[in-house]
Amino acid sequence: MRSTALVPPTLRRTLIVLAPVLAAVALTSNAIVRTQSPRTFDMYFIDVEGGQATLFVAPSGQSLLVDAGNPGDRDAGRIAAVAKEAGVSRIDFMMTTHYDSDHHGGVKDVSTRIPVRTFVDHGPRIEDPEQPMSPPLRANIDRTDAAYAEAVATGQHMVVKPGDTIPVSGLDVRVLAGGRSAIAQPLGGAGAPNPLCAAYEPHDVDHSENSFSLGFMFRYEQFRMLDLGDLTWNKEHDLVCPNNLIGTVDVYLTTHHGLNLSGPPALVHAVKPRVAIMNNGPRKGAAAETLAMLRSSPGLEDIWQLHYSVPRAPNTSYYEKVNPGGPALNTAESFIANLDEAAAHTPVYYIKVSARPDGSFVVTNSRNDFRKEYKARSAQSAAGALPMPKYHHIHLNSVDPRRSLDWYAKYWPNGKKVTVAGFLAFEGGNGLSLLYNKVDRQAPGAFDKRLHRSAPQSPFWTFGSGVVDTVGLVDRLTKLDPKQFQFLPVYAGPDDKTGVIRSALAPQGDQLLTVSQLRERAARDRNAPQAPRPGNQDFGYLVDPDGMLVEFNSATEDHFWAHNHFWHERPLCAANWYVEHLGMQLPSSRNAQTGTTGSRDRVEPCDVPIGEVGYPSFMPQGQLRIPIGNVRFANGSWQWYTRQCRDGRCGAGNDKPLVRSTGQVVDHVALTYPDLEPVIAHLRAGGVPILKGPYKFGDTRAILIEDLDGLALELIEMK
Repeated sequence: MRSTALVPPTLRRTLIVLAPVLAAVALTSNAIVRTQSPRTFDMYFIDVEGGQATLFVAPSGQSLLVDAGNPGDRDAGRIAAVAKEAGVSRIDFMMTTHYDSDHHGGVKDVSTRIPVRTFVDHGPRIEDPEQPMSPPLRANIDRTDAAYAEAVATGQHMVVKPGDTIPVSGLDVRVLAGGRSAIAQPLGGAGAPNPLCAAYEPHDVDHSENSFSLGFMFRYEQFRMLDLGDLTWNKEHDLVCPNNLIGTVDVYLTTHHGLNLSGPPALVHAVKPRVAIMNNGPRKGAAAETLAMLRSSPGLEDIWQLHYSVPRAPNTSYYEKVNPGGPALNTAESFIANLDEAAAHTPVYYIKVSARPDGSFVVTNSRNDFRKEYKARSAQSAAGALPMPKYHHIHLNSVDPRRSLDWYAKYWPNGKKVTVAGFLAFEGGNGLSLLYNKVDRQAPGAFDKRLHRSAPQSPFWTFGSGVVDTVGLVDRLTKLDPKQFQFLPVYAGPDDKTGVIRSALAPQGDQLLTVSQLRERAARDRNAPQAPRPGNQDFGYLVDPDGMLVEFNSATEDHFWAHNHFWHERPLCAANWYVEHLGMQLPSSRNAQTGTTGSRDRVEPCDVPIGEVGYPSFMPQGQLRIPIGNVRFANGSWQWYTRQCRDGRCGAGNDKPLVRSTGQVVDHVALTYPDLEPVIAHLRAGGVPILKGPYKFGDTRAILIEDLDGLALELIEMK
């Protein structure tokens, strides 16, 4: 029940007179409430062009605003508009993380538009004598601090320190950091040693106001959200090292707008957020290093951005080495609220999170009303117990590794010949290597151009590159050496006896069609012939000197490794196996009834009928593309199709199970984890045999296992 301590006397008398009426209304309301779902804890991440303004509305109806963006009408107007949409007419707690103008500059402007009951901060500004102070900066500090003081004078004032709580009805709001200090005791359920601390590399000492920033944990029953303001790298370290005092969270607001001044892997990977929301601007935050760190975070499902990040030069003073911005680094467009570069753009969009007591939540992009549902953690599979692995290399058995290296150097001139863990290797430039083990005789499993398949067939199908100019690739390699780079035929349909060298040259262009669909197209063409579709999907095949099938596929950027395809007896069941035992994730799925997209931990049923043959295909008899299994890991994804030689498709006597990959041309593929101990324990608990190891791999160690159809998997410890 709300205290009357802050209620004016005249209003108290009115409430007494109206008490019988209110009691009757309350009885009716309570009857309604009991039949409704519990209210959600709503969070609105407001675009203030690279500052912060996050509105929290508790299930009780109380509101909190963390920071108020920059001074002036622009940000205050945006905040007031979102508050109105959220049904907030008064801010119960205005929480200022620190005194930088993109955080506290708009407090006075907001308070003149929306009444504020209590102002919360870390106490008076303390200026570090080591912090450089220019005259313009001095003037800006004096101006914004004076405006902030005027605003605070209009309400109650609360100074907080680490360990304090903000008294919001229905929420547990805990202060984790502030005033260059951090909590000393773990939150409930936290406190375990953090093995990631061993690899932590400190930044230079931060003398700025950012190091004084407040940081909060918001908890609504089973749901947790972390907001550390602009707390910088070394101060964040104190929250998780040597022990993780925070535990895990569901949603993480990227610290410091996604700048590489904050968000060390030792913190982010330890708290294992499922969703990261980045309050960046078009030219601020969203560092390439930060995005890479997030994408490798164990259990992370999605990144949402307040702004599209435009390409620009790196800022070395922010520990940036790679150019930030651009389509390759931004998250998918449906997950980005604002696409305009101009700071004064209209309309302005926000990201909303609505959390339920069981820990499930939904995130909504107000620009396109794209919504994604996230299940409660308790409903997640055991995959959450492991970090998502990274794809490291493909290991081949080769009679002449140097010949293969020369071939790949011509195929992909931007790559380089290297040595990895004592093996000759080729690095293509985007994280995946081809490693070679020299053997005395040709290994089995090479692609047979006469049979149009590998013989015998293991679960490995093809290694694939992404190519912007597929026409140029074909022309370049054909002119270079047409014998060494002989392109396989791609067949457009069951009646095609010669094939084409690129799928886009097929009559259906970029379409993958079943035989039935091809017949329908032919019937339409007889009445009204259609022009060939150039499309944006174009693929073809080569065979490398050892017999591995190499696919090239059209892409928006050149990538030596863009995809891998595998065969499995039951592709969807294989996907479940990788999720359960190796910590990978299934792609999101769309609920046809609600229209929402949500995560899932299994495909059920996984043993489903095989679909119709489709074209274009490298097999004259067409390819079985349905069902397709798909899993994600930290730096990409894999796809599986069903075993192709079945029901007599490959000739009499060739309906044979897949063979084990060990000893074949493609011997195994390799994944990395930061620590093998929990991986080994997880595999043993799940009944997955460890075939070899731990054994030495360069200066680290590895183990070898097999998946359910015999694909050998090397798991490497790589911090």
